[in-house]
Amino acid sequence: DPNACALRVVGDSMHPAIRHGWYVVIEPSIDPRHGLYVAVETNSGKRMVKELLSMDSDVVRLESVNPKHGRTTLDAKEVKTVQAVTILNELSALVRSLGYYEGRCYAHHAGVVAAREELRRRARRSPTCR
Repeated sequence: DPNACALRVVGDSMHPAIRHGWYVVIEPSIDPRHGLYVAVETNSGKRMVKELLSMDSDVVRLESVNPKHGRTTLDAKEVKTVQAVTILNELSALVRSLGYYEGRCYAHHAGVVAAREELRRRARRSPTCR
């Protein structure tokens, strides 16, 4: 998706599924639906990543994974955007999952570094994902 962008997550409302400091990739071309993680922006500028429980013309219902934060119900008129989250990962976890370890130099490390830089570049340039 050429309009995809990355966001760095701040906070623990989605812990342990999405952790503080991790990046999520937002793809505006995918329709948000029940059960997906979504990035939501309100008209007042508040941004959050949550699980979408339901969305209709009246309300948007969201759930935090962390039980300390619970459910959020927003008036649909107050919601600016709801966009699907398609990829989430902390980059060092991605490196470990691929079998590459920090402190050692592997040929594919350059690819991981390039991916990190691309995520940062998209996060900086996208007005819909800041």
